[in-house]
This record gives sequence, C-alpha cells and structure tokens, in this order.
Amino acid sequence: MESSVARMIAQRYTRALFASAGAAGPREALGKELAAFDSLLDSRPEFRESFQHPGISVSAKLELALSAAANSSELFRRFLNLLVVRRRVDLLPYVRTAYENLLLEAQGIQPVLVTTSHPLRAELVDRMQQRLSLFLGKTAQLKVHIDPSVLGGVKLKYGDREIDATVKTKLNRLSKLLSE
Repeated sequence: MESSVARMIAQRYTRALFASAGAAGPREALGKELAAFDSLLDSRPEFRESFQHPGISVSAKLELALSAAANSSELFRRFLNLLVVRRRVDLLPYVRTAYENLLLEAQGIQPVLVTTSHPLRAELVDRMQQRLSLFLGKTAQLKVHIDPSVLGGVKLKYGDREIDATVKTKLNRLSKLLSE
C-alpha cells in the first residue's frame, strides 16, 4: 500500500483509538503498548510477515497477535483484533507515529520537522522554536533533519502542512516555468 494512502487510513484508526482511550493516563499507557507491539514486529520480521501471509488464516493470525499482547489492556487487544480482522496490521507503524503526535498535541506540543542543507547553530534553532511556537499557538518541538540535496533554505513540516522554502524547490519551479 502506498505510504500516503496508508497514513490517511491509519489516521482514521488512530483518531478513533485515541478518543476511545479517554483520559491522559490511559492514553499514555496505550501509546506505550502500541510502541511495544510495533517494536516487536520490527525486531522479528518473521512475526510481521506472518500477518501478511495469505496461507495463514485470520483466526490463526488473531491468536498469534492476542497471545503476543496477552499482558496488554483490553482496549489495545480489541484494537489489535480489529487490525487483524480487517487485514490492517501493516498500518501499525503509521498508527504508532500518528498516536504519538496526537499525545503531544493533547499536551499542547506540535512536532515540527525542520529540513536544511547543513546543521543549524543552537541559537538559531532556539529562535526558530520560539517563533514557531508563537505562530502555531503551541509549543513547537523541533527535529532538525540535514539533507544536502535541498541546497539551501528550509522546509518545515508539521501536522499535515508543509512550508517549503528550499533552494531546490525554487530551482525546480523555475526550471518548470522556463520549460513551458
């Protein structure tokens, strides 16, 4: 499944799960259960592959998943049941990421991915964090990613929004404009 489509589908599952969790304490515990199960899938590729295998029945997959999550909350086991029955276990990494972002959002924190061509000085990152926090109306949590291919400028990604002020994008737009 294409990752953008998978993310959109996972977002729906995530919002429903988050709403079902209710209060902050259970939400955080559920986030840890999601992370633990996703890590288990990452650490054991054969375990992940068993959920994709067409020769394994849904009931066998369900038994496998629920036995692995035996010590988890009832809500997590029901959610896992839903993913297995609907053949959506492959969405778990996207659900995990989206859930972690919803937890941060509930705490008034907005994760922001900042992409630049070179490392930024600490004082520039601090100033950027302060200004983005004012702009977003929440505490911006910056994660700086270095990508030399952007050539210069900055790209910000937060939530489902992206602000791209990189030299690479500007050159691509200019090239496209000139070729028309």
